[in-house]
Amino acid sequence: MSPDEARTLIAEQVWDVNFDNDTNDFSPAVVDFLNNPAARARFRSEIALYLASDRYHGLMIDFESFPKKGQAGYLALLNELGSDLHAKGMKLYVSVQVRNSDYNYAAISAAVDGVVIMNYDEHYPGGTPGAVASQDWFTNNLKAAIKDIPKNKLICAIGNYGYDWVERDKKGKLPPGMIDHSVSVQEAWIGSSDADEDIDYDGDALNPHFSYLDDDNRHHYVWFLDGVTALNEMRAAQMLGIQTFALWRLGSEDRTLWRVWDVPGEASAPDRLKDVPPGQDVDMEGDGEILRIEGKPADGEREISIDKDTGLIDDENFKTLPEPYRVARYGASKNELALTFDDGPDPEWTPKILDVLKREHAPAAFFLIGIQAEKFGSVAQRIYREGHEIGNHTFTHPDISEISNESVVLELNLTERLFAAELGVQPLYFRPPYSVDQEPDTNDQAAPVYHVQGLGYVIIGNKIDTNDWDEHPRKTTQEIIDLLNTRK
Repeated sequence: MSPDEARTLIAEQVWDVNFDNDTNDFSPAVVDFLNNPAARARFRSEIALYLASDRYHGLMIDFESFPKKGQAGYLALLNELGSDLHAKGMKLYVSVQVRNSDYNYAAISAAVDGVVIMNYDEHYPGGTPGAVASQDWFTNNLKAAIKDIPKNKLICAIGNYGYDWVERDKKGKLPPGMIDHSVSVQEAWIGSSDADEDIDYDGDALNPHFSYLDDDNRHHYVWFLDGVTALNEMRAAQMLGIQTFALWRLGSEDRTLWRVWDVPGEASAPDRLKDVPPGQDVDMEGDGEILRIEGKPADGEREISIDKDTGLIDDENFKTLPEPYRVARYGASKNELALTFDDGPDPEWTPKILDVLKREHAPAAFFLIGIQAEKFGSVAQRIYREGHEIGNHTFTHPDISEISNESVVLELNLTERLFAAELGVQPLYFRPPYSVDQEPDTNDQAAPVYHVQGLGYVIIGNKIDTNDWDEHPRKTTQEIIDLLNTRK
């Protein structure tokens, strides 16, 4: 595969058809579809319409963990799609599991333009804790793959994430309410720091890991892949003549890997892994809707050693772990709740809400948009007159993570001055619009919130959302109540 062909992956649609979100697993029912020529024809027709709707360059297919009896239909579908797409100058790629005896890798390769082998998940949730991709296991998978897949079509997908396994009881069962789950690299680092447990680099697997006890005294075992494992894996792949790579999963990675992604073979590449920036995940602590950022991001420092014979990193040690924004949550109560209303005042709905609150003697907080308060000043004045809290929700309702700090300050100041002039009040509370209000769970969302906090505001989140604003479809009162009961 040429570099130009590799770049087209960015502009291709990825389809994972047999993953069931309800069971969080792959559905074997896809076999009925694969072995039905009419169903495949309908699927191809729908794919053609979809790809024609935008500037797509092709398609990636990802069917996993289906019974062997579906393999004939699977190959038929790949050949049919390949013929359809190639006739239009498009590409077809496929993701496959490594060393699965059900797959005819040679036949698959012949039907497509590129084969992405998912070279990870040696150990996985529900199974025994262990390395996500030990070095020898990873390399042996590649040696097996190149026997059937041409190197110019082989794309090696490497992992950069981890798993947190919960210790099972003597019968092999998980504690009630507990599950094994995936973690980002940053979440693994945070877990290590919170538990005050050092990260150990396994000398055989060449994968980092640690264990810890949770608040209920249950053992957890965390294994993950990071920038060091990425460099080792790419170097091993290049020694076998493989030059094209993919990543699972974007957003969960150790960001140092991007410093070596294009130059894993360079002698200086390991040095680029020593200064470690934090990932995108925010460290959330506590419970409640009052948010306070108590720590800013800081890089970590990693020491590494290299095996002179293999050129692989045989040990890593963190002198300091990278730290993301640390956000504390306060105010949770099992016996009390706070009613809040956003985006008003509205001339139709806000008076009706105020009537109910007055009848029930219930106080509330209204996070008002400046431009709305300017239009409907009499409604805003009634909110304040009847004793409710007034909060700042910006002047025009922008996503504050997508505008400059100067624009954020302008939004807040305009709203402040309006409230001072029309209501005689200066708001203490601020709720950010859009997803940032649930909680700032990424660094790019936390940064503007930290800036607003520095202006003297108390930040209020919105983790429990009624979703009454969503009219597709519009929810009934009972549906909203049922939704809230699930989020207690």
